Amino acid sequence: MIRMQMQRFDELGWKQKLGIVLGVTVTLALAVGLIILATAVAIVLLPVVIVGALIARWRFNRMLNEARARAAEEEARRSAASPRVIDADFEIVNDDGPRRG
Repeated sequence: MIRMQMQRFDELGWKQKLGIVLGVTVTLALAVGLIILATAVAIVLLPVVIVGALIARWRFNRMLNEARARAAEEEARRSAASPRVIDADFEIVNDDGPRRG
């Protein structure tokens, strides 16, 4: 069973009220400080992440272009050595029906 206790602030003395006010003030100040710190870290790290992403994109595109060039060279070398010829024999299987089209 959960027991709840209701606190009446009109029965507190001035020291307790001051303690509550100071506690709430310190808590809010810490929360605001944490938000400011997180924003500052994000502002500092955002350009670093963007530059890293641009470098990664540049390197990936360079590797992709090199791979395409190697594939084109390999294809040219292969086709120059032995040209590809497709040879097939065709046979009409069923010529009984009327022609369409």
